[in-house]
Amino acid sequence: MAPASGKEPEPWVDPDNYEPNSIIGDRSTMYCYLPGQYPYPGIAPENVVYFDSLADAQAAGYRTHQ
Repeated sequence: MAPASGKEPEPWVDPDNYEPNSIIGDRSTMYCYLPGQYPYPGIAPENVVYFDSLADAQAAGYRTHQ
């Protein structure tokens, strides 16, 4: 049953339990994007880096894009 607001609750997400290589980093900005987030205008192919977990991305100096 949906809450009174009419919206379904957001599913709980474990940021360290994504599919392998599902977190995309941008070497030029040092931002990383979680599954479902899309960088605009996009990431140049030479700047794309993949991570298996948010912890891996953060350890490499990347921060999440809000």
